[in-house]
Amino acid sequence: MCSRRTRIAVRSSAITSGSQSSRARVSVRDEADPVQDDEPDRVELDLTGLKCPLPVLRTRKALRALGTGRVLVVVCTDPMAMIDIPNLVREEGARLDSAERCGDRLCFRMTASAKPPHS
Repeated sequence: MCSRRTRIAVRSSAITSGSQSSRARVSVRDEADPVQDDEPDRVELDLTGLKCPLPVLRTRKALRALGTGRVLVVVCTDPMAMIDIPNLVREEGARLDSAERCGDRLCFRMTASAKPPHS
């Protein structure tokens, strides 16, 4: 039996040469996971390659879009995220379940709350 998992992917649609500015599109899609998953309500957000402040901004947007109790897993490569994302989670009233470093990647697992404290 395949479980359903929601994936959020960030793709650059335009990059300006010689500039830090770029536009990115966030797409959300459900897909069947061939591996048995005990967390069908988990959402994965791949932000690898994005620099501050984009990882924290995209994480905030995804966290606010989730329902109560849903799990958000964020993977990124920006070293500042190790400071910024835990602070964001606290500000949003969510729960940070784990924050791990694996090589050059950072992985955060958080659980969304019913309502952000500062909306």
